[in-house]
Amino acid sequence: MRFLFWNINKHKGLENLVCELVHENDADILIMAESELDERKMLIGLNELGKEFYRRTDYFSEKIEIYSRYRKEYLDIKFDDGNMSAREISLPGKESILVVGAHFPSKMNGNNEEEQLLASIDIAENLKMLQEKVNHKRIILVGDLNMNPFESGMTSAKGLHATMDKRIASRKFRVVKGKTYDWFYNPMWGKLGDNGQEPPGTFFQNGNEYNNIFWNMLDQVIISHEMVNKFNLESLKIIGKTRDKSLLTKLGRPNKKIGSDHLPLFFELLEKE
Repeated sequence: MRFLFWNINKHKGLENLVCELVHENDADILIMAESELDERKMLIGLNELGKEFYRRTDYFSEKIEIYSRYRKEYLDIKFDDGNMSAREISLPGKESILVVGAHFPSKMNGNNEEEQLLASIDIAENLKMLQEKVNHKRIILVGDLNMNPFESGMTSAKGLHATMDKRIASRKFRVVKGKTYDWFYNPMWGKLGDNGQEPPGTFFQNGNEYNNIFWNMLDQVIISHEMVNKFNLESLKIIGKTRDKSLLTKLGRPNKKIGSDHLPLFFELLEKE
């Protein structure tokens, strides 16, 4: 099962580019944030090869759009509050998984790190509610989380509780002051920084502040401990180009004239552990 996520940032005319990325990466599920792309053009572009039939599977979320190869009856809507849109994917003969597309509050809208931490506590409570609703903990959360992997909302036990180490996440939970908190695994830590092969983050912010890291990893995928061994870490990539087009400027930053100010993410799940 292959996933492509991209925050479009309300840019117009990107239908062909998005469809190109879907086809090049053979994605089964496309999740977009802040998209105002034309649905008709998207469906024509996604289905032009005639090999698969993509459908739009959402008409409820304000911030998230989802297109999928899978029939609608295999994607059951479980939750949508504007920040998160959750679908339980139940394919024949396979264990169901809960896929949550997200677009969390941004610091640019007046939210500081403390506000985002408080919001992440509510988000974590919603995830717990969903676990009880579907009666399992096989969860993939992907989207523009508007926090870096090292920020409190991502790492706090009361927040998303996402660690960089899958060995730690595989312990399933930890107890803090007598209360149990489930682990999530965050593979995006390993993508943050200049490794010479991919962009150093998914979002670049210039500025004259004293403390500015410039590259941020706002777009992330995190995995519940039950899914750690089904996540193909080698497949995870920040996409900086298509086969014949760069999504970056000459300085290596997201090119808003061609795409978005965010870069897309791709990853896949393994059939077997």
